[in-house]
Amino acid sequence: MSDFNNSDWILGYRGPNADPNEPRAIGRAAVQRAIADGHSKQGIAAAALDSKVRLGPLARSYLGASNIESNASIPYTPTPGGDGIADAAKYGDDATKDFFGRFVPSLNDQARFEAKRFGDIGRSHLDRYEGKVPNLDSSGIKDMFEYYSDKITA
Repeated sequence: MSDFNNSDWILGYRGPNADPNEPRAIGRAAVQRAIADGHSKQGIAAAALDSKVRLGPLARSYLGASNIESNASIPYTPTPGGDGIADAAKYGDDATKDFFGRFVPSLNDQARFEAKRFGDIGRSHLDRYEGKVPNLDSSGIKDMFEYYSDKITA
């Protein structure tokens, strides 16, 4: 199975100064080039999310999409020669603050982003609907009810 994702088009906007060590990352300049070509900020953020492209901090800030990338937890860095128990307790406190201060809000941001995205998709399809709602004449329903009501046995 191929790793190619239909949202990988965003990688085509990587510029000559893009970091060769980060082949699946784009920066603010790439986002600006994509917008200049007519892509929306929401479309770019969605493509990055769908294809697991890492957005640099300036790109995330520019898109207003801080939720695109978030680490599960902060790294544990014990104090060299320090007290292991105190370091572990401090890490637990720091990780709890990080979880509720950054991680949970990033999940909420992502949920809002996805809800808006699906709402936009739904509105787009509804605007393109070309059919018409059929006229429901109730007199035919009444006639059928009268015809079948005496045939129904409980």
